[in-house]
Amino acid sequence: MIKGNKTDKEATCKAFPVIIEAAKDKNIEISKILEGIPYELSYLYNKHERVEWWVWCKIIANIRSYFTLSDFEQMGKELQKEIHYIEGYIFAFMFFSSNKIARIMRGPLFKAESAILEPMFSCFDKNFEVIEKNKVEVRIYLKPDYQHCPEWFYMSKGLWEQIGNRARIKGLKIDLSIVPNGGVYLVSWNEERFFTGFYKWIHWLFNIRKAFVDLTESHDELLNNYN
Repeated sequence: MIKGNKTDKEATCKAFPVIIEAAKDKNIEISKILEGIPYELSYLYNKHERVEWWVWCKIIANIRSYFTLSDFEQMGKELQKEIHYIEGYIFAFMFFSSNKIARIMRGPLFKAESAILEPMFSCFDKNFEVIEKNKVEVRIYLKPDYQHCPEWFYMSKGLWEQIGNRARIKGLKIDLSIVPNGGVYLVSWNEERFFTGFYKWIHWLFNIRKAFVDLTESHDELLNNYN
């Protein structure tokens, strides 16, 4: 089995809590989930830690027979909710805008997004091509000699669909094709005026701020009542 570099920790642990909890919901024993894994459960639950890519693949292999590919897409959506990927929202808003300036900036934006994801998974190469208006093709490949894990690509698809939904990208559609040692995403969306999208973005951020203010005021009121 090709496992890539056995010592470099190329993969984040951020996805493991979602994956392991989904496995536990299927009544899969922890010993089965961690079979052949050189880390304790507490380590895998620490979102600041990292593991080797082959460890990531091994955990998926241990639970693969219990899940469909759609299940892994759903895990990706749940992961987005857990990690609060604010950089992803900003990137999605700018990338999918039909504004001419935003289109010119897509190259630098994609490089910036890759730089953000690089610390999370450092064993991939990425590139993209504009197919036509409001449609791009994104190709992600594992570096040579790394084990292929199709489920990773389906989780990524779910994560980006959730980000697109949260960023209110109209008509966002992501089609995934698994290819040898990688995945190809065909991404399309409806055209929308830049300032309409900008208004929605500011409105969404305002709602988040308002929720925090309400929570703070409720806490203060409870504290006063207690005193």
